[in-house]
Amino acid sequence: MKESAFFRERLNDIDIVLLDFAMPKLNGVESFGELIRIESDVKVILCSGYTEDVVLETFPANVLLVFLHKPYKMEDMKGELEKLLIGTTD
Repeated sequence: MKESAFFRERLNDIDIVLLDFAMPKLNGVESFGELIRIESDVKVILCSGYTEDVVLETFPANVLLVFLHKPYKMEDMKGELEKLLIGTTD
């Protein structure tokens, strides 16, 4: 899979991954699974037009990711990026 090879090769250069819940080929849950197999503490922002509770119920309870509902404002994205980069998700 090209995407996971890209992530693996550039792991030290990637701070955060932005995923969409519904994507062609590999959905957000499958993509996230690939990412955590490569790097267990990968930081992920998951975006979706679906509601947060519907989306997050498809992920294991112990995973750490941030959810952004689409459409989102750039200020919201900036805030979530800052939280992930400094290590808080409150």
